[in-house]
Amino acid sequence: MSVLLPVFNSEKFLSQALTSLSAQSFADFEVIAIDDGSTDRSGDMLTAHAAADPRFHVTRRENRGLIATLNEAIAMAQGRFLARMDADDICFPSRFKAQLAAFADEPGLAICGTNFVTMHANGRVSRAGADILSEPRDLAIASRFFTSLRHPTVMIDREAMGDQLHYDNAYPCAEDFDLFRRVAEQGRLRQLVEPQLAYRLHPGSVSRLRARTMTQSHVGILEENLRRFYPQASGTGIDGLVDAPGPQTAALAADLICRLARLAPAQPETERPAFNLARRTIFYFLYSYMMFNGKIANVAAFLNGCDGWSLVRRREWPLIKAAPMLSGLCDSAYRRVRQIDDIGAFLTTCPAVDLVPGFNQTLSSTPEV
Repeated sequence: MSVLLPVFNSEKFLSQALTSLSAQSFADFEVIAIDDGSTDRSGDMLTAHAAADPRFHVTRRENRGLIATLNEAIAMAQGRFLARMDADDICFPSRFKAQLAAFADEPGLAICGTNFVTMHANGRVSRAGADILSEPRDLAIASRFFTSLRHPTVMIDREAMGDQLHYDNAYPCAEDFDLFRRVAEQGRLRQLVEPQLAYRLHPGSVSRLRARTMTQSHVGILEENLRRFYPQASGTGIDGLVDAPGPQTAALAADLICRLARLAPAQPETERPAFNLARRTIFYFLYSYMMFNGKIANVAAFLNGCDGWSLVRRREWPLIKAAPMLSGLCDSAYRRVRQIDDIGAFLTTCPAVDLVPGFNQTLSSTPEV
C-alpha cells in the first residue's frame, strides 16, 4: 500500500499529518511525499521525518502544482492500493485498516472514501455528518453533480481503475470531481460511515485561497455531465456563473434548477433519491455562491425563478428582498449574519481530543530539522 502525500508550504500542520501516518494500526505501507517547491520548512520537516521512519520516501523539487505532483506520486508508488492524504489533515489510527477491510469485503471496489470530522482554525472539531451517501449506486449518481467523496479520505485500488487512474490538468482545483465521475462510470465507489480523518479548514487551505477557480472548474464539469447524462438540463449557460455574474446568470441558474426538478419524476426509482439529493445540493451550491461572493442582489431573481424560497432560512428573506435596492448594506448585514452563524457553530464543536483518536500523540513534534 502506498500513500500519496503532496506537500506545499505546509509547515504549520505538517507534523501532525506525518505523525498520524506513522501511527497507523496497519503498518505495511510506504509514503510517497513530494515537496512541491515549498519555500518554508516543509521539505526539511519531511526529510527529518523520513530519517526517523524509513517508510517515508521524500522527493524535493521545484513547484509544478498539485495535479502534476499527484500524477508523479502515482507513477512512483509501488503499492496496489493508493491512499490520498493532505499535509494539513490528521488520519485516525484505524483509517488504513478500515479501508483495506472494505476492499477485502467487496471485490471490484475501485475507490473507498470515509466520513470525516472537521477541524477548525480555532482547534476545535465538528462532528461527522450523520447522513452521508455510502452505497455505490447512490455515489455513482452523485458523482455526476458534485465531488461525491472527500479527496484526502480516499483509497484507490489501482487494479480496479483501468485507464482512469490519472488527474487531468484541465480541471484545476476540481481534479477529484473529475476523477470520481470518470471512475463511477466503470467501477464502484463506497464511503465508510465511520469517520477516519480530521479534515482541517483554515485560511490557507485551497478551498479558501482558490475558491473562484474551484467553482469555475466544478461548474464546467457539471455542465459536461449534464450534456452526457441529462441533456434536457444542459445548455443553460450556467458555466458562465463565475465569469459573468449578474441578474441574467441568476436567471440561468434558476432555469437549471427547474429543469432538474422536471427530470426528477422520470428517474428510475432506484436512482431517484440520489438524484433528488444531488439537485438540492446544486441548488445550495448556486445559492451559497451568490450569497457568499457579494452577489446577494441577484439572489431574489434566482429564488423567484426556481420557486426556492422555502429552501432558504426565513431570517434571510428580508435581506435578499431588499438587496436589489440596498446591495451594499445587505451584503454587510449578511456578513454579520454569517458571524452569528459562526458563533452558533462554535457552540456545537468539541475539543479535538474528544473526536480525533490519537490526537494528543500527533502533537509530538517531528524530529528537529
